[in-house]
Amino acid sequence: MKTWKKLTVAGAAVALVGGAVLVGGAYADSSWDDDYYGMGFMMMGGKDAMRHGGPGTMLRKFDLDGDGRITREEALQSRADELAKYDADGDGRLSVREYERLWLDYTRPMLVRRFQMHDTDADGQVTREEFGAIVDRMFWRMDRNGDGVIGPAEMRRAAKWKKERYEYRRYRDDDDD
Repeated sequence: MKTWKKLTVAGAAVALVGGAVLVGGAYADSSWDDDYYGMGFMMMGGKDAMRHGGPGTMLRKFDLDGDGRITREEALQSRADELAKYDADGDGRLSVREYERLWLDYTRPMLVRRFQMHDTDADGQVTREEFGAIVDRMFWRMDRNGDGVIGPAEMRRAAKWKKERYEYRRYRDDDDD
């Protein structure tokens, strides 16, 4: 592998881990949407399709001595243990192939959930009709004038609605006011 490719891969890995640490350091609310917060949050022990986490999941993942608190050392040790789990050649580093295994393990629950969302008759296969059903839902939601076209104004309206929905979900239990 050429030096520039190695540097690019290393930089991407550092950015991903750094982003995961930042998101994982934020307060965890069980109403958070993993589709919005992405894989960094899930990889830090946050909400995912299998555990419906938040603070409890982070505590189980990082509280190695079981005292109900997470120290920086415990979090670092947990991450080191996770790295070792995927370090197939034992060199203390993850290659792209090793990191791919980690990524696929973390994203599998989300993949399965999305597959099940499309497989509406639960037969283990997604038909063309099932896969296209999301288009019907999209037009039902967004094509407000019923002309069969989603125009710029309708897209802006949908984006505004999504932002308002996110803000409501994030702050609905906020009693600091």
